Amino acid sequence: MTQEQKQGPLAGMRVMDVSIMAAGPWTGALLGMLGAEVIKVEPPAGDGTRWVLPTQRGMGTNFIAMNVNKKDIVLDLKSAEGRAHALQLAATCDVFLQNLRVGVMERLGLDYESVRRVNPRIVYCSVSGFGETGPLAKDGCADPIMQAFSGFARANGAPGDTLEAFRFTGFIDLTTAAVAAEAILAGLLERETTGEGQSVGVSMLEAALEIQFTRIAELLGAGLVPIPRGSESPGIVPDRAFQALDHEVFVTAHNEAEWAGFCRAIERSDLAQDPRFANNRLRVEHRGALHAEVKAVFRARPAIWWLRALQRHGVPSGLAYNFETFRYHRQVVENDMIARVATRDWGEISVGGVPWHFSQSPCTVRAPARPGENNEEVLAQLAAHRLPATEGGGSSMLRGLRVVEFAEGVAGPLAGLRLSDLGADVVKIEPAGGDWLRRAAPSISGTEMSAAFFELNRGKRSIALGPELRVAQPLLQKLLETADVFITEHSEEGLAALGIGEIERDALNPRLIVISISPWGERGPLRKNKGSELTAQAMAGYTRYLGRHGEPARRLGADVASAATGIFACQAIFAALLWRKRNGKGQRISLSLLNSLLAMKSIHLAAQSDPDCYSGPRAGAANYPPDLGWKTADQRIYFIFGGSVGAEGRPGWARFVEEVGLSHLLDDERFDKTGRNSTGHGVDAHELKSEYERAFAQYPAEQLVAIIKKYTGSAAVYQRADEGIEHQQTQALNIARSVSCDEGAQVKVRAFPARFSKLSPQIKGVAPQPGEHTAMVGAELGLTVDLLESMRARGGLGGAGPTAISALLSAETKSSTVV
Repeated sequence: MTQEQKQGPLAGMRVMDVSIMAAGPWTGALLGMLGAEVIKVEPPAGDGTRWVLPTQRGMGTNFIAMNVNKKDIVLDLKSAEGRAHALQLAATCDVFLQNLRVGVMERLGLDYESVRRVNPRIVYCSVSGFGETGPLAKDGCADPIMQAFSGFARANGAPGDTLEAFRFTGFIDLTTAAVAAEAILAGLLERETTGEGQSVGVSMLEAALEIQFTRIAELLGAGLVPIPRGSESPGIVPDRAFQALDHEVFVTAHNEAEWAGFCRAIERSDLAQDPRFANNRLRVEHRGALHAEVKAVFRARPAIWWLRALQRHGVPSGLAYNFETFRYHRQVVENDMIARVATRDWGEISVGGVPWHFSQSPCTVRAPARPGENNEEVLAQLAAHRLPATEGGGSSMLRGLRVVEFAEGVAGPLAGLRLSDLGADVVKIEPAGGDWLRRAAPSISGTEMSAAFFELNRGKRSIALGPELRVAQPLLQKLLETADVFITEHSEEGLAALGIGEIERDALNPRLIVISISPWGERGPLRKNKGSELTAQAMAGYTRYLGRHGEPARRLGADVASAATGIFACQAIFAALLWRKRNGKGQRISLSLLNSLLAMKSIHLAAQSDPDCYSGPRAGAANYPPDLGWKTADQRIYFIFGGSVGAEGRPGWARFVEEVGLSHLLDDERFDKTGRNSTGHGVDAHELKSEYERAFAQYPAEQLVAIIKKYTGSAAVYQRADEGIEHQQTQALNIARSVSCDEGAQVKVRAFPARFSKLSPQIKGVAPQPGEHTAMVGAELGLTVDLLESMRARGGLGGAGPTAISALLSAETKSSTVV
C-alpha cells in the first residue's frame, strides 16, 4: 500500500472551508478524514464554537471536535487583501464550502459565480438552514430550531406526549454535514465526466427530513403522522424496551424467524401460535395485547439473563449504555469507533471515529490546527499550487452505474436508492419471502407493501432467492462479475458459503466496490450478534438524552442509526469510485449502525473528555429533565440568541427582552447581555426558562417567533412532520414529489436531499414485487431460460420466478411519471 493510499481515498484533493459552528465544519472534517487537505478559513473574530461551553484547556470542545483533520488560517474576508487571498486560495481548491447566511457570500464577493471565474472546476457547496429560496431562506437556523421546524421533536417522547426535543445538541447539524459531504462527493464524481465543477446546495431542512426517512415515507405514502411512542416503533412489533427484574432490555423482531426465536427465548411458544400475532401487521394491530402478555415475563428475571436467552435464539437485543460504559467496551475499542486525539495545546480529547473502514485507502482522525496556525504556510504556497487537470467527455460515473443490493431494511437500501436517483441501475436481491421491511406497517393504500419499503426501493429491479441459496450461485456470481458496487449486510462467512466471498469476488471482479453493513462492526465480541435500530440507539447512549433516568426508556422516533449509515455508505461508494478512477481497483468498505451513531456523537464525546467545567448541555444534558421547549399562549417554541461570531456574539437580545416586557432581565446578573447563556442550549437556559415563560404566556407562538427574528434571534414553532411538509418553505424547495403507480394512484416521495447546478437527480420507477425482474436480469447476464428454471425448481429462486423471458423483454420496463 502506497503512502497516498494510506491517506484516504480523497488524498490529493483540496478543500477551502469558510464555514462556522457545526454543520459546515463537520462537512469539512468528514472530507478531511477521507484524505482531502482541508483548509479552514476563520474570521479575525473567530469561529463562535471556540467559546461554546464546555472548554478544555480554554478551547471550546465543539471547535476541537468539528475541526479535526484541517489546517487553519485567519483571513478578514471583508478587506480587499483578505478577499484577494481567498480567491487565490479558491483557485487552488477542488471544493469550496460555506454556510454563512444567504446573501453574505455575494456581499463578500465569494459567491459561486465569483469563485467559478477563477476556478471553473470548483465544486462549491453552500450549506443553509432552510434552503436558498423560499420565505425563510434568509433566516438563521440551528440544530434545535430544525428539530422544531421539521417535526423531528414531535416524534419523540412518552406515549401521549406532544413532543420532546432531543437533548443531544448538534445532531441535525451533523446530519446536515453528512448529507453535504455526500452531495459534494457526487459533484466531484460528475466533474470526472464533464471536467467542470458546479454549485451544490444542502439545507438543514432537507437533511432533517432525510434522517427521518422512514417516518416521512410513512407520512407521505400512508398518511401516518409521526407521534411520540416511548421506546416503540410504529411499524414493527415487538420492537421496544422491556423492564426486567433490574433494568431494561431492548428487543426487536424484524421477521418471522426472529419472532419465533423471541417466543422461544421468553419460554412462551404459545404466542407463536396465537392468531392475533400470526404476522407482523397483526402484531402491530394487537401490540397492546402482546405487550400485556410478555411484560410480566420480562420482570421475573434480570436483563442480562434475557439478553443471553434472546441472543442464543437469534433475536436482536441489547442494553443501554452511557459514555463511561461504552467508551471502553471492547466492541467500540476493537472497531475504532472512538478516536482519542492528542492536541498540542488542549490535551487529549475523544471524538467519533471514522464511520467507514476502507480496505485499500484507510482513513484516520487527526488533531485540528490552532486558529491561524497555517497562515504563513498556506499563503506562501498559493502561487506554486496547481490543480491537476481533469479530463472531461467520458461516460458518466453515476449514470449507468451497476449496483447489486443484497440488503434488507433501511441502511443499505437507502444508499442504493440515492445511487438510483443519480442514474445507477440497482438490482435488489431479496431472500425467500422478501425484504422484511415489505411487511412493516403502515402500507401504501390498497397494497401489501409498506410505505417505507416503497420509497426506499422505488426504481430498483428485484431478484428473489429461494430457500436453497447455494443453488443460485451462478446467478449471484454473474451479477457481481459485471457490477460496480455490491451493497450487503451479510457476513463474509455467509457470502463465502454462497460462492461470493472475498476470494471469489476478487477473482470475478477486482474493480468491485463492496459496502458491508453490520449492526456492531466486524471485530469484537458482538460481531456475530444480531442488532437493530433500537438496540444501536441504546448502546450508543442516545436513549439517555430523552426522558428521565429511572423511567421507561424513550427512543428517537426517527430511525437515525439506519438512515445515518445509509448516508455514510453512499459517501463511501462515491469516495471509492473516485479512488478507483485513479488506481483502477475496487475495495471493501465496512460500516455499522453503532459506528455511525458514535461518529455523529463527536460533539458530546468531546465535551465529556476532560472539560474545564461541568457546564452546559453538551456536558450534562443526559441528566437534564425532558426538554419541551418554551411555553407561549398556544404552542411551544424554541428560540436562541447570541450569534455565532466572536466571544461577544451579536446584539439583539436586549431589545427583544424590552419589547416583551422583560427589561428587568437586563439588570439580572444571571443573564448575560447577549442571550447566549439563557436561550437555546445556553449553559443556564434550563434553569432560567421560567423567567421567559411568564412573559411568553401573553403571546401566540407565531407572533413571538416574529418578534424574536426581528431582533436577530432565531426561533421556530414545534411543528408536526405533516405541518413541516406542508409549510411554504418546504414547498418552495419542491422536496416532496408525486409518482404515478401502475394503478394510476399518486404516491408522494422525496427528491435527492441536495440541489445541483448541473447534476440532475431523477425520481424513477416504483418499488418492485419480489423477483419481478429475475428473468429479465438473468437474460441480460446471458443465463438461459433452462438454467433459470432449473435454479427455481431446485429452490434457488423464488418470487415471480423466471417466466416467458421473451415476453418480459418485449414488454416496456415499468416507469413512473414525476409530477
